Amino acid sequence: MSGVLDEVRRRHDRRDESAREWRAAGGNVLAYMCDNFPEELVAAAGLLPFRLGGDPGAPAPHVARYVAPDRHPMVRVPRFVDAMLEPVVSGAQGFVDYVVVPHGRRAVEACYESLSRAPAAGAPMPEVRLFYLDKSHVPGYSESVFDHHCLLAFKAQLEEWCAAPVTDDALADAITQANHGRSLLARLNRLRTCNPPRLSGTDAAMVYALAGAMPRAAHNDLVQRLLDDAASLPVRPGRRIYLAGSPHPTPRLYRLVESLGATIVGEDHCWGARIAGCPVPVTPSPMEGLADRYHQRPVCSIEFPLDRALERWQASVRLARPDGVLVYVVDGDELHIWDTPDRLERLAQDGVPSLHLARQRPADDVKLRDRIGAWLNGLPTSP
Repeated sequence: MSGVLDEVRRRHDRRDESAREWRAAGGNVLAYMCDNFPEELVAAAGLLPFRLGGDPGAPAPHVARYVAPDRHPMVRVPRFVDAMLEPVVSGAQGFVDYVVVPHGRRAVEACYESLSRAPAAGAPMPEVRLFYLDKSHVPGYSESVFDHHCLLAFKAQLEEWCAAPVTDDALADAITQANHGRSLLARLNRLRTCNPPRLSGTDAAMVYALAGAMPRAAHNDLVQRLLDDAASLPVRPGRRIYLAGSPHPTPRLYRLVESLGATIVGEDHCWGARIAGCPVPVTPSPMEGLADRYHQRPVCSIEFPLDRALERWQASVRLARPDGVLVYVVDGDELHIWDTPDRLERLAQDGVPSLHLARQRPADDVKLRDRIGAWLNGLPTSP
């Protein structure tokens, strides 16, 4: 067994350890809520970017008490959103100094107002400073100009918070580190898409989750050591499964599927392999390169037109060469409620078997295990 994998698992069990150490050493931590986020700007400002996450199956009593009563009745909130809010509202992540809420899913956008109101409602959270990062998800020149201005506004806010300029040199260095990290993760993904795979989806999901919780240089070192140790990883026979649908901030579903003898060799959700793609292009102006990546090549699930998102997703599935695709959509995830039929149609065109689990809620894992197990048993195995 790889010693580096043991370290990955230990760090994942204490995912906020690096952020706490950073804060204890006198640094500031900026938390965010989306994979399509300009982490390079935050790092260039000298802050630690920390992606909020949590277990959607765990209780969220502070959200229920201090946030839920004020929610708009038209906004359906999937459990993975409450899982992000709970540790902030409860004060469990008191190391967070700033929170950036992006324009994206309506339930995520609503977190800005929720976090604004929670202290007045009596929530035990420490004071945090908030910023709403607006964005257009529509392609086009005027929309790209709008997104560039939004990034400039965010840069100005960072400079105000830190009382120091974000220089081009610092931003270029942060982009170089992040791009190197993406290239390392792309190499790591090849350990999953090869036949047979050499890395479990569960362990890969932990590596991805840590990318938003550690200083980028430290995470790059961790991934490099795992790649150097790849020869010690055993091959993984069994059915190759691709996971699609809602975000999975924890590897809980991965563990369940892989306990049945399969391996998750790829996924298309915002805590998965997508973070390995879309490097920031090298341009004379680092800010221009960042804006180009942020607008033209987003890694977010929200992408228009739909055909472009479907083509990218179909290419990802084909690269993974799965025996089947598991489409897992949680209750309240409106984004994937409406686009899943088109995804299933693309799979049918390619002759890839699929299982669609719709409107899922945290429930009895035994029933879920039985249903997935029966589907896996009916799949043909790749030669």
